[in-house]
Order: sequence, then structure tokens, then C-alpha cells
Amino acid sequence: MMNIDLIVWDLDGTKYRLPTNMASITNMVLVPMIQRRLAESGHPPLEPTKIIELGKKSYEQSGSVWLYFAEKYGFDWHDLHAEFNNNMPIEIVPSAPCPSYKNLIQETKKMGIEHVIFTHGNKAWASKALEKLDLTEEFSAERIFDLTTTDGSFKHHGIQPFQALFKNLTKHVPERALMVEDTPINLTGAKQIGMQTAIIDYSSNFSSKPEHVDYIFTTPQALLKRIVDERLGHSGLPPV
Repeated sequence: MMNIDLIVWDLDGTKYRLPTNMASITNMVLVPMIQRRLAESGHPPLEPTKIIELGKKSYEQSGSVWLYFAEKYGFDWHDLHAEFNNNMPIEIVPSAPCPSYKNLIQETKKMGIEHVIFTHGNKAWASKALEKLDLTEEFSAERIFDLTTTDGSFKHHGIQPFQALFKNLTKHVPERALMVEDTPINLTGAKQIGMQTAIIDYSSNFSSKPEHVDYIFTTPQALLKRIVDERLGHSGLPPV
């Protein structure tokens, strides 16, 4: 990872570990949102179990629990995207991690590496989550990119969302960038466009490394420390 000058971070599940009951929390947000929108638009109601079932299928097929409903009922995806994220409880984000997390980001910035967020959530949610993680100073609003950047194209859709991202990062090229995710399928397009790729595997679920993934780390701190150690070693200084 010596030749990178940009780290592109996914947010949820990557910058922090998601709770084990995340599916239940998602359902609690999705069900009332869809029930209300169906009622307001005059569509027949759906039982909560049906909404949950359709939301699960939507996630498996598209990467979003709400996208099916936008396409099926003609709801504006921007509105659903914003409402879903705005109603997600901030309690799912843990308290700020150990100080080394922030310190390591600052250290890599001093080494010439820029950091940005590229999330399927929206910018408002990202800002709240980063504040909870005490990382607001490290990621200004201009360094947060979401589905509006890609016009609704998800990271697993191929190279198009990454091409859209780099149109906003004109100082950088994919070949000198690292994409960090918790979901391997979201790294396929990143690898195809020329980025290096890394997985944050909090639970050590990966017994082997997928072909399109270059690195696996158990925490973001471990990834950042690897970069710092490599840079210091490369400069002739002892690793810390």
C-alpha cells in the first residue's frame, strides 16, 4: 500500500461495526415508512411481514431494502433514501473508538494521503455517524459522497459509480487509491477500475481472501497502522 494517496472509506459496517440486531432495526425503520407512503399515495396496504419480506429481497437483489418500493410504486428514490437514513437510530453507531483511530487518520494525512467517505447512506446520516465517532474534523461535508454522487448507482453495479466518484476527485486516479469496504461485492467495480481493495472483517468471517480483494484487516485501525508502519519503514525510520 505504499503507492496510494487516497483512501475511500465505506461507512456503515466499515468505519464502525454494525450491531448484531441490525436486521431488526432496519425492519423497524422500513415498515412504518412504507406503510405511511402507501396510505398517502392511495395504494393498498401491506402487512409488516410482507414489507419485511420484500425489503429483504430488495436488499439481496439491489443492495437496498427500500429500492423495490421506489420502483414498484413510483416513489422518488431520493425521498426514500433520505427518509430511511434520517430515521435510522444513531444508537447503532458505537461511541468513539480509541484515540489511535483518529490519530492514525491524522498521521496518514500528514503522509500525503487524503480520506473520503463513499456510502450508500446519505450525507446527513454520514455526518451524524462521523460525529458520534469523533471523526467530523477528519471528514468535511465536501469529502462525503453518497448515492446522489452516482445518481442512484450502487457500488456493486460495476465501474460506473466509481467513475462518477473520480469525476469529483480530479486530483486523484484510481490506480493510487484504496477502496475499503465490509462487503466484497462492493469492491468488484473498484478493482475493475484499477483501485486497490481492502475488507474490514470485524468478525473474522473470511477464511480466504476473495480474488478481487487485496487486503483483509480486522479493524480500520489495523489497516491504518499497516500504512503508517510501511511508510515509516520505507523512510528508514523504525515502525511504531
